[in-house]
Amino acid sequence: MLIDIHPRCCSECPCYREEDYSYHTGGGIYQRCKAGSFDIKGFPHEEIDERCPGIPLDQKDSDKLKRSMHLNEIIKVRLTDFGKDIYYHQYDELNNSKGRVVCEPRMPKVDADGYTKFQLWEFMCVYGQYMHVGTREVIKPLQIFSAEVDDAKPSFADVCNAFHLDNIGEFSDGYHTFNNLYEQRMYLFATIVNQNSSIAWKSHRHANGVECFGGGWFIVGVDTPEGSYTYHYENKYWGLFHCQELPKGKAWDGHTEKDVGRLLSIIPKQKES
Repeated sequence: MLIDIHPRCCSECPCYREEDYSYHTGGGIYQRCKAGSFDIKGFPHEEIDERCPGIPLDQKDSDKLKRSMHLNEIIKVRLTDFGKDIYYHQYDELNNSKGRVVCEPRMPKVDADGYTKFQLWEFMCVYGQYMHVGTREVIKPLQIFSAEVDDAKPSFADVCNAFHLDNIGEFSDGYHTFNNLYEQRMYLFATIVNQNSSIAWKSHRHANGVECFGGGWFIVGVDTPEGSYTYHYENKYWGLFHCQELPKGKAWDGHTEKDVGRLLSIIPKQKES
């Protein structure tokens, strides 16, 4: 919900008379008590002018008036398609500068109501440069909501920054590093592509014609009966994938890591006996 302020209404004040002391503006209904203080309807005017006895605030109302937001607080917004595209490409510059995937591009997670959660500082960093007069909207409606969650999980970039790492890929569980696991995933996906080359493709460019991560990378995908599934790899691995080469990659259909199960749909179903 929006950060909510619902203190007692000014009209409950014993010195308030609506027929004599109210007027309308573009910003809402303003009210005045006989003591002479003006305020937006719904906000206790005793906070503005001590001459009016007003209505005493209980602790709950007082807490709402003092509501503040920490930069680490979780907020949620409804991203536009433009906002989602910015999110997906937010690490392009970092990956290009390092010459490898430091942070894997991914689409934002959207809940059942269409909201995506961020820490407030993270939202400011990702979208601040796009939020000024004359630019396309990154969220709609133009409201930031409090997500009211207890625990905030750190993002991939948070971990990199916290440990001062250029590449979190060397983190290990004692058996494998992230880099080991990514390499294994690449060979497994190459096996799927090569065994299903008739429905697989690869390209050095995204569907919009722009080179993947500014060059040096390619996208490879499999068109399953349930939709596409894709990964990005450095050009040095181009030869691992034996499939159709396209001048531009196919349009993203909205798939995320949660849709990896689509790959199972390419396996022929056994007929029931």
